[in-house]
Amino acid sequence: MKDVIAKERRDTILEILQANSPHGVGEKVITSLVNEAGYEMDNKTVIQDIFYLKDKGFIATSEVKNSQYGMKRYISNITAKGIDYLEGVR
Repeated sequence: MKDVIAKERRDTILEILQANSPHGVGEKVITSLVNEAGYEMDNKTVIQDIFYLKDKGFIATSEVKNSQYGMKRYISNITAKGIDYLEGVR
């Protein structure tokens, strides 16, 4: 059951990215939207899901740093492979 929930949660992340395409989305925004969709997850879990989806080739990520404030975030975009996955070309 846990694997099914993780798959649904990752699918939700892909849907969020597709809805915002071609613009990227930061992990904190993704966390907020996934939680609004009914999943209770923290930022760490979102980052783990982001890198899982990146390893699968479904999304691309870039790290944005602000060294002056010691901040970094990951901006994610859906790839063509991720769109094909959502459209059922699996």
